[in-house]
Amino acid sequence: MIDPVLLNEDYMVPSLLIQPYVENAILHGLTHSRNPNLSLTVLATLESDYIRYTVEDNGVGRRQAQQYKLKNKPYHKSVGLKITEERIQILNRQNKAHGSVVITDLYDEWDNPQGTRVEIRIKAI
Repeated sequence: MIDPVLLNEDYMVPSLLIQPYVENAILHGLTHSRNPNLSLTVLATLESDYIRYTVEDNGVGRRQAQQYKLKNKPYHKSVGLKITEERIQILNRQNKAHGSVVITDLYDEWDNPQGTRVEIRIKAI
């Protein structure tokens, strides 16, 4: 879902900014899930002078995904999210902004993993 305000204006956003987070949600969260009702939500909203992207899945969660990774690809070192977060930090420094990347593990009331939410906040340009 995209905030209609964003659709009606021209905002400059670096290419492939949220792609690594969406890819991660699919490959590591949803792929390993046995949930028959999988979902992946991507939101883009304008909040004051910032664009907030929210990528949320109801997959296995980061803890379980890490266990799969250690079992199946123990020597693989992923750098995609780190590089993307560094790009966002550079973008925010260049624009003298206070953007952020916040990753939240989601749980139900019994502390069972229910997915992951990533919130990216960048200065609207």
